[in-house]
Amino acid sequence: MTDPKTSKTPEFLVQHVKFVSVATRDPEAKLIEILKACRGVRVLANWVFYLDSRAMRELFSSSDLSPTRLCVSAEATEDVFFQVSQGPEPCLMDLSLPIFQNLTHLELICASEDGWKYWDGLSLLSNLTHLSVDHGYFHSQAYIEVARKILFQCPASLRVFVFWVPSRSLIRGGWKEVYAINKGNVDPRAVVASTGGFIKDDPFGHPEYALCRSHPDTERDWKGKTTGKDFWELAEEIIERRRKWLQEVRQAFAPLLLSMED
Repeated sequence: MTDPKTSKTPEFLVQHVKFVSVATRDPEAKLIEILKACRGVRVLANWVFYLDSRAMRELFSSSDLSPTRLCVSAEATEDVFFQVSQGPEPCLMDLSLPIFQNLTHLELICASEDGWKYWDGLSLLSNLTHLSVDHGYFHSQAYIEVARKILFQCPASLRVFVFWVPSRSLIRGGWKEVYAINKGNVDPRAVVASTGGFIKDDPFGHPEYALCRSHPDTERDWKGKTTGKDFWELAEEIIERRRKWLQEVRQAFAPLLLSMED
């Protein structure tokens, strides 16, 4: 794409390049050149940490990029995405940047345990319907509290919340919290996801309502190379299937509850 001998015109790149994934640490000048050339990109995934240049922030603050789906590290791109703190207050992730404004699907990869505390701006994303949070560095077992606080910050438009948890959570005793979210007890929009199969091994965890997907699969989802349904679509199906199950459970127990009241 940056080859001076390429036969692809700027108009071609704008019109035809819709998926861009950044997975290697190329020089930022080269990366910025690529992103500027692909102004029509709809799905952008950045798995590279420490994009901390002023030029990168200027690009994301401009109207050149307006994806509808974005995957990005929440904290490691601090100088690009964070507001400048003017005192002891924490730096908030600057979700008012133009690059966020047309998003319907957003995945935030957390590089620290408490990064979610700085996402107040989620409520500003009025088009957001799907949110995914990958807490690979989360060492606490307070999954319910974190899930609820993240959802509290989200706009009313949100329909799907994919909450990735590390497989070691159950080993350390976090299974009760994970299973509560998985069964829909915390929020009907929340789906527990993992790259491991630990939930599948326990029928009491209702594995049919958990999303298990490998790292290569999720990378293909973001690159537009998925064979079949991506993890967003699978999460939607889980939410609907679980909703029907909960409705059936309520209907089955309704006569019993009425008889107890009598």
